[in-house]
Amino acid sequence: MPMKKYFSLSVLIFFLGLDKGFSQDVWNLQHCIQYAIEHNLQLKQSKLSTQTVQVNNAQAKLSYLPNLSGDATQYFSYGRSLNVTTNAYQNNAEVSSNSFSISSNLPVFAGLTKYQMLKQTESDLHAAKYDEAKMENDIALNVAAYYLSILNALEQLKIMQRQKEITEQQVSQTQKLIDAGAAAEISIKDVEATLANDKLNIVNAQNNYDVAILNLKKWLSLDVNQTIQIDTIVPQNLNQANVDLGFENTYQTSHSSQPAILSSQWRVRSADRNVKYNRGILFPTLSLFGTLRTSYSSASYNYGIVNGNYVQLSKINFNDQVNQNYGRSFGFDLSIPINNGFQNRSAYKRSAIQYLNAKLNLEIAEKQLQQDVANAILNVKGAASKLEATKAAALATQTAFDANTKKYEAGVINNFDYTTSKNNAAKSLSDLANAKFDYLFKIKILNYYQGKPLY
Repeated sequence: MPMKKYFSLSVLIFFLGLDKGFSQDVWNLQHCIQYAIEHNLQLKQSKLSTQTVQVNNAQAKLSYLPNLSGDATQYFSYGRSLNVTTNAYQNNAEVSSNSFSISSNLPVFAGLTKYQMLKQTESDLHAAKYDEAKMENDIALNVAAYYLSILNALEQLKIMQRQKEITEQQVSQTQKLIDAGAAAEISIKDVEATLANDKLNIVNAQNNYDVAILNLKKWLSLDVNQTIQIDTIVPQNLNQANVDLGFENTYQTSHSSQPAILSSQWRVRSADRNVKYNRGILFPTLSLFGTLRTSYSSASYNYGIVNGNYVQLSKINFNDQVNQNYGRSFGFDLSIPINNGFQNRSAYKRSAIQYLNAKLNLEIAEKQLQQDVANAILNVKGAASKLEATKAAALATQTAFDANTKKYEAGVINNFDYTTSKNNAAKSLSDLANAKFDYLFKIKILNYYQGKPLY
């Protein structure tokens, strides 16, 4: 195939994105992002932290239940012991006894601390889940960046390979000219040097591609030796007219959907509940308590009068003693905090400071979001302008190369001029690839702030 037609076809393939990889197990961007989110170790740690907050929330709900405790005691006594029946001491006695009790305590009023703790843990749980969502978004953005870097590295590799094939044809053409006596023998040395440089460029491009694959494997938590086939289909809709570049709409959408903002909002609510909780500790606590109890003793006997004497008749059995000794009590307990080294008062002041700090963190996050959204819009505009400029440059250098190809084949220009034109055309294609994938990534970042999927 003539060099001109070959290079023109290469440019056509580049613009239309017809180079596609096929495999039974092809990793497209969606698959990569989902897999990374499922297998990321840091995200798994974050989920464990969320589970801890869930346990705290469940505990806050269960704290509304009354406290209930049981007690059972086995007691042995040898020698001088108390006779529980006569309430008199006796010598050389062996006595075993048991006591059983169940007690319960129910706070009636505790400054609404339980309610505030419940609401605080609910806020903490919401914040933890949004922290998870933020980490998932960060993972998705990083995976998208490395995924596009792979496509770019692959495109750069193909450009270098096309350069080498064209130079090989140039070597063949130069040799024909030498054989025909139309060129000096030394003229082929420059072309062979160019071919050697092209081969080096291929090695470097291949290394860049391998490094990009390795970086993606890291985010996918894959073994470095595992082979993966990347879907090389490149989105071709690069029309800036279809992109919403309005700041207010983007910021409002982002403010209401960005996990970082939502997490900060819930942490403000959590801090507010913590203030109210610590304020509640300063109030008196009123509790209702009750106890059920009974006992048994081996020294418990029935006594009666026999022949005019008060004598011991029989031991009282276990069931009878339990029933006879059964008792119950209840009451109210009022606890008034007076002074514990002002610890409660200090805790309240610290919580108030933490609340103010949480509000400042939210304000900082909102300011940062404004800056990020503005940068995302400007980056898209800049990347779009650069893409249009590189497209124009690529077409211009290609046109020049087409003209120089005809001159070269006609013997009008030498190898140096032809190689320079060829390198200029290749560089413009390389710049175009960089601009295209840079624009695609900037679009994905803007989509992220606009609440759109990354794939």
